Amino acid sequence: MFFLVLACLAHSPSIHQIEYENHLDDAVFSVVNQTQLAYVPLQARSREMNKDYYGYCPYWIDTIYYDYFQMELLTHIAYFSVEIDPTDGSLGGIPYLSRFTCIRDHSHANGVLIHMTFIVFGSSNVSAFLNNATARQNAINNISDFMTNYGIEGANIDFEFVTSSVRDSFNLFINDLSVELWGHSGGRKDVYIVSIAVPEWYPGYDID
Repeated sequence: MFFLVLACLAHSPSIHQIEYENHLDDAVFSVVNQTQLAYVPLQARSREMNKDYYGYCPYWIDTIYYDYFQMELLTHIAYFSVEIDPTDGSLGGIPYLSRFTCIRDHSHANGVLIHMTFIVFGSSNVSAFLNNATARQNAINNISDFMTNYGIEGANIDFEFVTSSVRDSFNLFINDLSVELWGHSGGRKDVYIVSIAVPEWYPGYDID
């Protein structure tokens, strides 16, 4: 019975995917810029936090609600999200670019680090991407460039779902991406953090 339940869960879209797709028809996408853009620089926090407090900002949340975010209680915000093309590692458009730049600048002004969530949904898409070394490297390069061009501090990787057959490739991708971001030419490697959305029950994740 447990294995039947697990199999059903493995083939069911997560709430992330459901909500992402439910709002696509109304979304406006902007092509990822290839040159560095102006942005509000990260400011010092008014008080230090003893722990990291991580929040997500979905693209369908309007900017009128941003003023209600309790920035003093957060250390990081990840905008959700930009798709990685599993065939070649290119990046899809940014949904509601003005919302992304607004939350980035609002976060920076309050000393909160901003990340972008990069997604691949569907086990077949995830496996195709992870089995393609060229696509993986292209994605790493594109994500690194994204950090530079949009002035943000990190990437949040949300792959749903990683099967056990590509576990090693997933770990290799995360390791290579981490090395790239930690050694980023922008000089902010101390704040480039790769965090992974991981359901504990799924067999393809091997994160301690």
